[in-house]
Amino acid sequence: MAHRWDVDSVSLDWNFAKLWLDFANFRSYFAKLRRDFADFDYYFAKPIFCMQGYLLLYFQYLR
Repeated sequence: MAHRWDVDSVSLDWNFAKLWLDFANFRSYFAKLRRDFADFDYYFAKPIFCMQGYLLLYFQYLR
């Protein structure tokens, strides 16, 4: 009986370690998502907004 309790406690510690690793993995995944979104914003969204402004000025000039 004591042996079984020992095995159970070990498996409990192992489950907790796995859960903690999953949590760390999850957080790093979200940090990577945030980094990717920042890159997307820097390389894609900002130039598009700037181009929208320039095109607006250009078409107003044409009109």
